[in-house]
Amino acid sequence: VFTTDGYSNETEDLHIEEEIDLLIDMVLMKMSDRRREIFEMSRRQGLSNDDIADKLGISKKTVENQLSVVSKELKEVLSRFMMFFV
Repeated sequence: VFTTDGYSNETEDLHIEEEIDLLIDMVLMKMSDRRREIFEMSRRQGLSNDDIADKLGISKKTVENQLSVVSKELKEVLSRFMMFFV
């Protein structure tokens, strides 16, 4: 976010970032435990889809499908949120 003098307002940027993190957490809370676990292993722990599949005893395709669903839901929520900043 830029002020009229062209410089970033770091406080406002930080506030927006915190709100986005909160929105992501809210979306994740509504998901099944397994889907949330897969997302957290992928995005927060940095595990590959193969590693997640091995650890959970599921197919790589299932991991990919679950991450696709999460991504779609997050994009939908975040796009509605970002409409207020355009």
